[in-house]
Amino acid sequence: MIKKYCLYICCLFMFFGCKKDDNLVWNSQAGAYFYTEAFDYVFIKDSLTYSFAIRPQQWNEDTVKIPVKITGSPVANDRTVNIVANAGSTAVEGKHYRLLPCVIKANSFIDTAKILVMKQPELLTSEVSLSLKINNNSDFTDAVKENSKYLIKINNIITKPANWDNILVGFFGVYSKTKYRFIIDVTGIYEFNYLTPVGGVDFQFYLYIKQILKDALTNYNNSHGPLLDENNNPVTFPN
Repeated sequence: MIKKYCLYICCLFMFFGCKKDDNLVWNSQAGAYFYTEAFDYVFIKDSLTYSFAIRPQQWNEDTVKIPVKITGSPVANDRTVNIVANAGSTAVEGKHYRLLPCVIKANSFIDTAKILVMKQPELLTSEVSLSLKINNNSDFTDAVKENSKYLIKINNIITKPANWDNILVGFFGVYSKTKYRFIIDVTGIYEFNYLTPVGGVDFQFYLYIKQILKDALTNYNNSHGPLLDENNNPVTFPN
């Protein structure tokens, strides 16, 4: 009899314990986070630098896109991610940037946060920062704390690409601002992170681009004289 009574008590605890856990599952709210693993193929980032200096010179604004992913399962209706600027940001809303609505579409688990960035005269000599974070709302929480913040730096200053010395130097030679500007103007490309499907450097692509640049430089030099960089050295590309 005592054994049967103990078994009955244990069953009651298991029943109410499972019921409590079910409530926790059903009442838990979905989360949203910046999906930083999607950037630059193999590099995990929680920040980026946007420079108007390496974009076409006629651009006065552009849209920065950051993947946003959710925890939990997709649902049958659109949901809004509450992305706001942190108080420590030096970028001014309406002047340097504007946050566009971020909506996770129905039946989707990933979408894109869009931030409109704007060119201003002071960006020629200084950089502003926009620190973003995901705040809780009725649709999502900031479930993945380490991925709930993202930093965007905005300037109009030509800066050396991070992969120049370990990849690009072999194709384009010694870096200079003038050379980088020439590359952008000729190719329209300002980010060179091209990899093969298996993850290696796409040599054929870079060799093709280098030949285009060499031909364009020959044409420029024949028409205008030698192209000199900011250090008064002739711009050249390796053979």
